[in-house]
Amino acid sequence: MNKKLGVLCGLLAAVAITGYSVGGTYAKYISSVDLADSARVAKFDANKVGDVDLFGTSYVYNGEEYVKSTSDNVVAPGTAGDATAKIKVNSEVKYQLTFSLDGILDPTVYYVVVSEGLNQKFYYGDEADKLYLEGNSTKEQYTTGGTVKEYHPIKYLAKAKDKNDGYQWTNVGGAEVTDLTDATKYLDADTLKGYLEYENEDLVFAPTTSDTGAEHELVIYWVWATQNEEDGLSADQVNMLDTYAGKNMSTEVEEVKVKANVTQVAADFGKQPTD
Repeated sequence: MNKKLGVLCGLLAAVAITGYSVGGTYAKYISSVDLADSARVAKFDANKVGDVDLFGTSYVYNGEEYVKSTSDNVVAPGTAGDATAKIKVNSEVKYQLTFSLDGILDPTVYYVVVSEGLNQKFYYGDEADKLYLEGNSTKEQYTTGGTVKEYHPIKYLAKAKDKNDGYQWTNVGGAEVTDLTDATKYLDADTLKGYLEYENEDLVFAPTTSDTGAEHELVIYWVWATQNEEDGLSADQVNMLDTYAGKNMSTEVEEVKVKANVTQVAADFGKQPTD
């Protein structure tokens, strides 16, 4: 009897302990929350829109054709032209835009001015070549004490759209040019290239907010003026140099290459973003 009672008490105790243990697993609230984030690389893309058509095979004014080539684009005294280089930028980052010229049409005629007493003599072409010091390839020193100069008949002007949708002009002071026939507002090729590379550094734009992106353009004008008097040259001397260029440089083909440089403007790494 005592053994049966002991076994029964042991079973009751085991059941009680098991019941307490099982009951304890249901006495809690349990929950879990997943926290995550995702990202992708910000879009940064630029493409050209159309081509640059700066020169022509013929030039017509007031319905009359003054210059005509059978196939090649040509330039001559009294001609002028313009073209627009346009790009589209689709960027989700702030960016800077600059334009540069990898190539440009710049026929150059060297000439020499020699002072003899109160008079000056003017030499160009073969006559100027005879004045070079023997073995001197820099064309800077002459046996006669003359001064070598360069004549650049083609002059350029350009304007680029700025961040306020206005224009920055390449002429001195950046003022708007209202008379495009005024050759004094134009620059030689090297000056234009320098301006585009160093003076337009403030063309900084905010990220584009639409899928179509933002369009930017550089408009280039050029002129070969018939009265291209510069650096003390007379009209007759200019005519001589123009004629020399037409006779000796008609086989030289130069390509104008406009490059749009789009660069991200990154935040200072030491400053933490606020958003």
